[in-house]
Amino acid sequence: MTTASRPNRPTRGKRSPLPQHGTAARGTGRPGQGIPGCKCQPCRNAKVKADALRALANMSGRPVRVPASPVAEHIRSLLDAGMGWTRICRAAHCSSCTISRVLNGQELMRRTAAERILAVKYRPAPGRTVNATGTRRRIQALMAIGYPISSLAEESGVDYSVLFDVLNGAARVRGMTYDRVAAAYDWLIEQQPTGLRSAAVTVTKQRARREGWRDPQWWEDMGDIDDPTFEPSDVDRELNRDELAALRRSEIEHLARFNLSNHEIAARLDISVSTVNAIVRELHGHQKRPRKPTAA
Repeated sequence: MTTASRPNRPTRGKRSPLPQHGTAARGTGRPGQGIPGCKCQPCRNAKVKADALRALANMSGRPVRVPASPVAEHIRSLLDAGMGWTRICRAAHCSSCTISRVLNGQELMRRTAAERILAVKYRPAPGRTVNATGTRRRIQALMAIGYPISSLAEESGVDYSVLFDVLNGAARVRGMTYDRVAAAYDWLIEQQPTGLRSAAVTVTKQRARREGWRDPQWWEDMGDIDDPTFEPSDVDRELNRDELAALRRSEIEHLARFNLSNHEIAARLDISVSTVNAIVRELHGHQKRPRKPTAA
């Protein structure tokens, strides 16, 4: 007697469960896995609504999905600075899979995730020692707008003597000190130094002016507050042709990340549209435009 063979059952655990009915994801299916979209009316309605919202977002200049390459560059800069995967994921409220896909060449990603990751600032691990340049510049910038060291110590929870040592040339600080000073800096620059003696505010500002320390607005415009190789005094000299071109290129690249049109970028930077077009083509991998050599 021949025993009828049973059909092979699908192996469990190979695929994650499908989304619920009535969702756009269930209506779309998983084409890459050979799973067609559901054709029931709730799923079809959800898919039509999601497609309409996506088209509306694209027409408004804020598409749902944006290029992932700027995000990958930002993640690599954080990793190179010493910030770990776990801290990046926690700060961006995203999974390690999202970080992995972006670093492995994913071309597009959701705008909301991209904005969260791009908003992440470098924060070292609490026990790690880091260069003290950024911490010292934040102390100096707060003093430039009238905050004495005692106020920063009270706000940050860092001992006065530690801040005093950093201000006077300490080479490295603990990650916890860096993190607390950075958090206090982000908070205090949005406030006015109220509740302080006017004499203390005046003396603090006078010292900062005498030492040539930059205020928070200056650092907001120039950036590089954590870069020890960046010298603020070099900004005062006149830039040469190549440095101006590099600065203009970086500004165009920054604005292009937000999907602004070339005409909008040209209007903001007060340059010609043809210049923006040429640089944007370079950023997208086209052949670099020829440049005349700088005269000696």
